[in-house]
Amino acid sequence: MPPERRGRWHGSSGSRDISVTRVATPSKPYAAEAILLASQGRWSEAATENRAILRDFPNDAATHRRLAMAMEKLGREDQAEDEYRRSLDLEPSPIAEQALKRLVERSHVASETAVRQAERR
Repeated sequence: MPPERRGRWHGSSGSRDISVTRVATPSKPYAAEAILLASQGRWSEAATENRAILRDFPNDAATHRRLAMAMEKLGREDQAEDEYRRSLDLEPSPIAEQALKRLVERSHVASETAVRQAERR
């Protein structure tokens, strides 16, 4: 049974008690398994599932974003960056933009640190 949320709605015609049932379902049913695996922290399996989805739906921006997140969690930041860029090519997304910015900044900091360490030697 899905979780139920209760609350009080305040509108122009007064207040009344409401009850809303919310179900977390993906907008695309074929994504459910990939989302479940990611929610369980099973990143390698989530990546495999998202790659399988992309074979059938190569232009699915959300799947590219999910694959990017899995790649990032697995430490494959170059692949994550590529997937975030593909996602953004297909569909604008503030989430993907922020994630890509974070990856690029992290990569830049790591590069600067490596240069400084090499100069000290």
